[in-house]
Amino acid sequence: MGRGKIAIRRIDNTTTRQVTFSKRRNGLVKKARELAILCDAEVSLIIFSSTGRLYDFSSSSMKSVIDRYNKAKEDHQIAKHANSEIKQCSPPSDNSNEAMQSYESLWQDWEEVEWCSNKDARQFSKRTWAGMEPKTTIE
Repeated sequence: MGRGKIAIRRIDNTTTRQVTFSKRRNGLVKKARELAILCDAEVSLIIFSSTGRLYDFSSSSMKSVIDRYNKAKEDHQIAKHANSEIKQCSPPSDNSNEAMQSYESLWQDWEEVEWCSNKDARQFSKRTWAGMEPKTTIE
């Protein structure tokens, strides 16, 4: 016999809600512990009950995991910003001198960015300059 499906909505009965919270919290902590052990993952879990009580689990130092999370989030924001810079810096559609000079100026600014590795700069250069080659049409 399988388990019955329940509607995912707030449980009105406070006693039932508390029992469900306790069981599900314990199940979530168990899964977090298993994930940390089986996959050698660094796992932290923070839960606040509706009454404001704190429950937490961490496979290592909670502080180190939170610091690592904040750093990864910051790095992601920097990478996201870099991707938007690349999208904004696309080759001009016309090959006029003014457009080319403007584009070359943007490229020089790109080269001066310190966090850009040489490999990234080379790949960016190949992609952008390849798109600027004059197209030949056969008539």
